[in-house]
Amino acid sequence: MHNLKKVFWNELNQRIRYTQSMTFDGSTNFQYVGMMTEAEFDLLLETLFCLFEDDPISIDDFCRIFGDIRVFCDQLKRITDTTND
Repeated sequence: MHNLKKVFWNELNQRIRYTQSMTFDGSTNFQYVGMMTEAEFDLLLETLFCLFEDDPISIDDFCRIFGDIRVFCDQLKRITDTTND
């Protein structure tokens, strides 16, 4: 089983948090977005940098990219699971 952690985004400070806990220092400024494995999280970071570089990222854009990566990774998992049967 893959180790899933929670992903949070702080639009005001443009900060991301990847943790197992729902509470952490400054957590009131972060919005919970969803859960990912470490590999998926790394892909999220790379994608955000490629798309936005140093430009600000809104919570809507962050959630859209997060969702697209989750769908992509879930589809890839289904493909690899069916070819291994």
